[in-house]
Order: sequence, then C-alpha cells, then structure tokens
Amino acid sequence: GIRHLGPLPGLGSTDRSGGSPGPIDAGIFAHQVRVDPQDNIWAVDEGTDMLVKFSPEGKLLMTLGKAGGGREPEYFYGTNDVLVARDGSIPWLCLPDFDSPPLLAGLLDRLREAFAMLESRCDAGDISRYGCATWNGFRAARGTRGHLELAEIVAVAHDVGGPDHRFRVVQLPINLAMPEALVNENHTHRGARVSLLEAAKALGVTVVASASIKQGEVARGLPERIRGPLGSLSTDAQTAIQFTRSTPGVTTALVGMSDRRHVEENLLLARV
Repeated sequence: GIRHLGPLPGLGSTDRSGGSPGPIDAGIFAHQVRVDPQDNIWAVDEGTDMLVKFSPEGKLLMTLGKAGGGREPEYFYGTNDVLVARDGSIPWLCLPDFDSPPLLAGLLDRLREAFAMLESRCDAGDISRYGCATWNGFRAARGTRGHLELAEIVAVAHDVGGPDHRFRVVQLPINLAMPEALVNENHTHRGARVSLLEAAKALGVTVVASASIKQGEVARGLPERIRGPLGSLSTDAQTAIQFTRSTPGVTTALVGMSDRRHVEENLLLARV
C-alpha cells in the first residue's frame, strides 16, 4: 500500500524563488510525503504548493504546478497533501467550496484550464487519470451555498478531453453521520434527481469516501439499532467503517490510523 511519511524537513523539490526542481536536497520543507508501492516519493512542497515525484534514487520524475505561488491555472494554491493510487497514477485535485454563482462560474473556468493541463499530463504518460475532492461541495443541497454539481464538472472534463477524458475519481466524506452522498438526491442525470453515488455511477466516476469514522466521532457509543444491521461487529469503529465500505457505489473507505492496535483491529473487517 501507500506509505504516509507525514511532514518531512529536508526533502527538497524546488527553491522558494521559483528555480527549477532538482534532486532531493536539504533546506526545503515538504508539507506531506507519500511513498507508493514502487518506492517512488510523492511530495507537496510547502514553499511552492507544487506536487513533485521522485524515483527511489532521488531523481526528479514529474512536477505538477508551477513555482512562484500565483493564482493562474498553471499554479497550485494551498496544496497540503497528495493521495496516490496503488499503481501510482492518481494525483488529487482538491476543490474549494464556493459560495456564489459568479465564484462557481469562475471555478468552472479555472477547472477547464486545470483539466486541460492534467489531460496533457495523461497524454504524456505521467498520470493515467485524475479526480477532485471536496468536503461540502458534493454533499450540499441543491440551491444552497457551496453546492457543486458533479455533472457540470464532468461536462468540463468532457469539453477538454472528449468522451475518453481521464476525470474518473471524486472523494467526499461518507459516514454514519454524513450519509448525504447516499440519501440526498442533490444531483441530476438526464433530467432526473439522483444522489451523488447514483450520478457518479452513471457518469463513470469512481467514489472514494473520506472521514469514514469522522475523526472518531462515530467510532464509539453506537446504539444496537445501528450495530445490529451492520453485523454486531466487535467495536464501534469497525461498525462505522463497515457502513462506509459497504455503501453501494463506494470503492474505497479512507481511515486515518496512528496506532498499530487500531490498524490490526480494523483490518479484521477484511474477513467480513
């Protein structure tokens, strides 16, 4: 799997003045670092918000974004982490939550340019597909502040990359306390009101669930009326994760764990 090394000082990607990326060196702070199964190193440079990929030997393999901290499409802004698939193919594009139609229109324009850049990286063989992640956007009710319509975002990808575009993944919170992706019909497909999970299936988009235990808030004190239908598992944490991982349309349930005991406990779900 993917190893998460966390923030690491001394892993360099580029100098803060916007110089060309080079081998791993000292003096630069990587905000987050992940190592994929091929031992490639993926890092988010806190100084420039760029995403960089190094070989196990420290050779620069790829950069996404541009040094300098601008707001134009070729720059990344506020990047703080990277999620990589097991085959090392998916950098994530995190979307902010916008509060007004003009800002949303501006977001779609920015996405069009960002998607064009990502499609070009797919054509070059640097990545194979890409996606986006939000906290509120895909869960918010239609007509409310911050709502993002999945079909509109997929349409942008279609405009840029055609029917074989590589926008194929979205991530959002799905857990016992935040089931909106399953139960709320706040998206549309061919004129029908559907849930996010239904829309994603119809549009060929894979769904990854974040916050499976909601920072531990749904990992304790669950009533039996919830535990029973989910198998009366040994712990509430297992029950919460099982809800998310068994939700129709969810392919991956993300869970943050820093204690080995929790890892061992939750891995028991693989037998369910």
